[in-house]
Amino acid sequence: MLPGFKPENRLYDDSVFYAVAHSEKIVVRTSSFDSYWSAKCWLRKNGATGVIEYQPLKRWLNSDYVEIYLSRINVQRLP
Repeated sequence: MLPGFKPENRLYDDSVFYAVAHSEKIVVRTSSFDSYWSAKCWLRKNGATGVIEYQPLKRWLNSDYVEIYLSRINVQRLP
């Protein structure tokens, strides 16, 4: 999860970019549709190829707040 996501933040470490590139499903929660499009654009530019879903987030004080959930659906586990 990336709470308080800001696309202009260049301080994300390599694990974030790896997770973005290898996630099969990404959920972007925000109360602002403009923030969703900004986050989606950033995710695509940084390697996201999976489904990016929008979920509304009721947050009155900070309408630009964004949470991003990254997940892999079919993870094969070693025996």
